[in-house]
Amino acid sequence: MALLRFAFWKEFSEKYRKELHESNLGNDFLKQHERITLLYAAKYDEHCHAIILKKYLESLQQI
Repeated sequence: MALLRFAFWKEFSEKYRKELHESNLGNDFLKQHERITLLYAAKYDEHCHAIILKKYLESLQQI
């Protein structure tokens, strides 16, 4: 079961990161908001879309 979850997570995270970078909405969003709070609920903290989103937004702030 854990191996299946990892395979799904790897595929999902790659597609999600690609979608975030291609949409380029993060830059506009960060320009409009001084502070962002991400709220989420997840059964597995290490496999949660919010982690990918957080890292993506942080990478935009470093540019």
